[in-house]
Amino acid sequence: MKRSRTFFLTLAALSALSAAAPASTRADSLWAPDSVSLFSDNKARRAGDVLTVRIVEQTQSSAQANTKTNKSEDVSFGPGIGPIVDLIKKFGLSSGTSMNAAGQTSRNGSLTGRIAVTVKRVDANGNLVLEGVRDITLNAEKQRIVFRGLVRPADIQPDNTVASSLVADATIEFIGKGVIGDKQRPGIISRIFKFLF
Repeated sequence: MKRSRTFFLTLAALSALSAAAPASTRADSLWAPDSVSLFSDNKARRAGDVLTVRIVEQTQSSAQANTKTNKSEDVSFGPGIGPIVDLIKKFGLSSGTSMNAAGQTSRNGSLTGRIAVTVKRVDANGNLVLEGVRDITLNAEKQRIVFRGLVRPADIQPDNTVASSLVADATIEFIGKGVIGDKQRPGIISRIFKFLF
């Protein structure tokens, strides 16, 4: 009897609690739909995520051109027929031109570094649009690195980094201003003389 009474009291208490509970309470999963899996890497995949780009760029170009031309012409006139035969003496005209030109140019450049960029948006096909700016000021020298590009999520490493060589449509700008940068440019008078002559 005592057991049945306890059972009915417990049942009544549970039914009272369920009636008092708000209708919006539901038993759901602990994970939200946009949460990261416990078994996946912590890689950038959504707008606003941060990704580190390893900038390793090396460029090398060379061009060579050779031009050689020769041209010669000969023209001669003799005396005509008639009474002015003796007045016109035989004369000739000849001309010649030649040109020989050669040119060669080569250029090498390299840029290495790391920059953290932000995922600005995700394209319809899942590619991430990246953009980042880093400003560095050291001894009154200002340097700015700007990076923009498009990367596939599959190219992002487990440590949330990507090589710049795997970024499509990459734009990398390295801009420096300051005393050293100003000394690298020719003066105004030199530039005027180069422009005029």
